Amino acid sequence: STTIKMLTGILYPDSGSIKVMGIDPVKERKKLAYEIGTVFGQKEQLWTHLTPYDNFKFFAAIYDIPNSVAEKKINELIMLFELNDFINTPVRNLSLGQRIRCEIVASLIHEPKVLFLDEPTIGLDPVVKENIRSLIKRMNKEYKTTIFLTSHDVSDIENIIREIGTYKRKSMYVKEIANYLYKNNIKKIPNDRSLIESLPGAGHKTANVFLGVIYNEAVIAVDTHVLRVSKRLGLASLNDDVKKVEQKLIKKVPKDKRNKFHHQLVLFGRYQCKAIKPLCNDCQLKQNCKYYSSIVMADTGHDSQASLTRSSLSSGTVSTTASAKPSSLKSKIS
Repeated sequence: STTIKMLTGILYPDSGSIKVMGIDPVKERKKLAYEIGTVFGQKEQLWTHLTPYDNFKFFAAIYDIPNSVAEKKINELIMLFELNDFINTPVRNLSLGQRIRCEIVASLIHEPKVLFLDEPTIGLDPVVKENIRSLIKRMNKEYKTTIFLTSHDVSDIENIIREIGTYKRKSMYVKEIANYLYKNNIKKIPNDRSLIESLPGAGHKTANVFLGVIYNEAVIAVDTHVLRVSKRLGLASLNDDVKKVEQKLIKKVPKDKRNKFHHQLVLFGRYQCKAIKPLCNDCQLKQNCKYYSSIVMADTGHDSQASLTRSSLSSGTVSTTASAKPSSLKSKIS
């Protein structure tokens, strides 16, 4: 709760600094208010003597939203959060679950980029809690709103967050690193590759992630997404190992763009250039892609070679002598 209050400008930090989307909550609180929404489960922001609809109109006016735009947005949110049955009932007569739904809607009127939810399910019965969790998921999916959530109920977290593949082995290492840092009174991850790689479960890639993200060093961490995309786009050869791919990318990408480039490749590999069923038809780089070329080959009757190429590019491990150096790829990546 204290963290959220500092991130939203309600409390000032005693030391250090905070930026939310590049905005300082201390110095630019009004500017930040137009970009975020907040819901505190134990504190009402709605006027209890007004109906939910009147409250929504009031909040729209606060954020300088034109009446026609506000009306359309309010009706859209009423449908999404199923508020029709009590939209004209004074807030003081609503159940806690109904009020929380209205609180969330009020915080979404101005289409914030980030929504802070502090204990949104506190005091709710299990059925209503599940409804709120489902709405949070839909909100994130349909409006692309970033959700910052705190809760004492572990089920809230478990039912909302996405899995990122930290199964038994990786989870064990996360715990080991945390314990190691705690027992040795290490205040932060060291800015030293050899020390990072000495941590439990940490290797070359992990060191690159820490050095790039925390210390902004000009490195490129090669994970499975970066490895696959690099080979498909001809930025590396199919028989290159992780270190070889890293070396080639380092040579191709300017220092000041390496960290951003790494994150772009990861997102591109995760959502577009997937290992299985990549979205090739919608890809702007398909003409430079070996994998897409192999699909074209299959369509034109070169099935055996196409099958080998697809297999190689999906796994990123099968050797081949094929190499592609499209002249326009560098400009497209830039």
